[in-house]
Amino acid sequence: MPEEHVHLSVFEKYLAFWVLACMGIGIALSQYFPILGQTFDAWQVRGISVPIGVFLVLDDVPGAAQPPDV
Repeated sequence: MPEEHVHLSVFEKYLAFWVLACMGIGIALSQYFPILGQTFDAWQVRGISVPIGVFLVLDDVPGAAQPPDV
């Protein structure tokens, strides 16, 4: 059975770098602008963080929009 070569985009190839870069940027922003963390903490409904909920939904949309594999 022949092997298929999968071509990865630049984003996919360096995904670990992008994740670490975003984490570093988030930590730097929280250190230089502490009000950002306090503002995000204040956006809660019944103890649930609204920004985290919105980003979790946005994260699931691409997978839910694709048709299932048959």
